[in-house]
Amino acid sequence: MHEFSGEAFLEHVQGRIDPKALLGTWMHKTDQAEEVLVLPDGCVDLLLSWSARDGVRLRYSALDARPSVKSIGPGVVMVGLRLSPGTHCKPLPYVDDARDAASAVSEAVCHSPALKEALACLAREPRPCVSARHLGVQMRTLQRLILRHTGKSPGFWAGLARARRAAEMLIQGEVPLGEVAHEVGFSDQSHMKRETRRWFGASPAEIRRFAGTPSHWLHQLSEPGYESLAIGEHTSTK
Repeated sequence: MHEFSGEAFLEHVQGRIDPKALLGTWMHKTDQAEEVLVLPDGCVDLLLSWSARDGVRLRYSALDARPSVKSIGPGVVMVGLRLSPGTHCKPLPYVDDARDAASAVSEAVCHSPALKEALACLAREPRPCVSARHLGVQMRTLQRLILRHTGKSPGFWAGLARARRAAEMLIQGEVPLGEVAHEVGFSDQSHMKRETRRWFGASPAEIRRFAGTPSHWLHQLSEPGYESLAIGEHTSTK
């Protein structure tokens, strides 16, 4: 079996995907088995993994609502296409070759302006009913659109954006916790503490303490995610 080149795969596939659907790319290689903590960010990654034992595998990452630990076997090359929130993901076919995988990827994802507009509105406004009014649709119409394309409710997206905005403020500055809670739309500090623990497994005070310590956990929280739709997209460096 030929050695797989993640760099060649990325070069081949990037020019074939709608740039509005792609937030960034990343690659990771393992020499031994690893366990990696993944924090919710609202982005689906289209993942291609290769190993001498298993060959090529193509799949989407899950939209997690809580921190999760992912296991990666030894001798695996993983390539991720970080898809912008609002990208429509079609079912992936079975592939057993990297070139077939590149063709499948280019046909599987497409930019959805209506979905992206709805998600951007939810990222700015923590109350889904208000977002529906801003979009000029009934709440049930918004619910159906979001659920059909993402498998998650409007409340999931609004809650994630609020928690990630809070984490960003906690990492970047010394704004008092009460002001952070008020600024992002929590009812009080206790509400913010419950939500950051739910989404990220850490309290606001712990997030602030971690801010000065480089770590994989902090890197993930600092990467652009779903909340970036509220202010415009950035490029991932993951």
